[in-house]
Amino acid sequence: MTIRLEADGVPTGDILILNSGNNFSGSFNDLDKYNNIDGALIVYTITEDPITNYSTAFAGSVAEGFIVTNTNDETVDISVDKVWIGPAAGEVTIRLVADGVPTGATLLLNEGNGFSGSFYDLDKYNNVDGALIVYTITEDVVTDYSTQITGSAAEGFVVTNTNDETIDIPVDKVWIGPAAGEVTIRLVADGIPTGRRCCSTKPTATADRLRTLISITILMELLSITLLPKTQ
Repeated sequence: MTIRLEADGVPTGDILILNSGNNFSGSFNDLDKYNNIDGALIVYTITEDPITNYSTAFAGSVAEGFIVTNTNDETVDISVDKVWIGPAAGEVTIRLVADGVPTGATLLLNEGNGFSGSFYDLDKYNNVDGALIVYTITEDVVTDYSTQITGSAAEGFVVTNTNDETIDIPVDKVWIGPAAGEVTIRLVADGIPTGRRCCSTKPTATADRLRTLISITILMELLSITLLPKTQ
């Protein structure tokens, strides 16, 4: 960085080059204390050449020395997309967290914005030690849904909500003829065997019943039945 010296508001042409080699520290030496016109005390100040993506703040004085603080002004935008596994539950609230601390910034995702949005113009670095800020997100609880968050601040986050609701499906067996014994009922979900089954050893007198919220069919395996003719 280049530091320029001014005397009574007028550039003197003196400069300091500060870099890692001199630990970003230097001095203007052997400067006149008084001007040669009326002998007044010279007021020295400094300026700094602009640095891309940094703002500059000056502190101190000639007597105590100057401190030049450069703060990175870069910003980032963070996108958030919502995926529903199960019917969309409605509007959800996404909260922004910086370095593990809630920022208070929120996004409301709903059908109106296609369940997609962004946090804009976020500081890229913190103003304490200039470290890169680690941004994460959380989601307010959505009833009957679990939440999985993937992605990153750089590539954007994807929030997947999976419906956790369950149902019970009662099955009753009716025999037309003598009961053959135990039967095995196998469950099929959307045309695919689930591997789940139930067995029944008791015949019932009620009609078959099957209730489900998704497209479910049932395969039924019966034991072999041999009907013998009546003995005269």
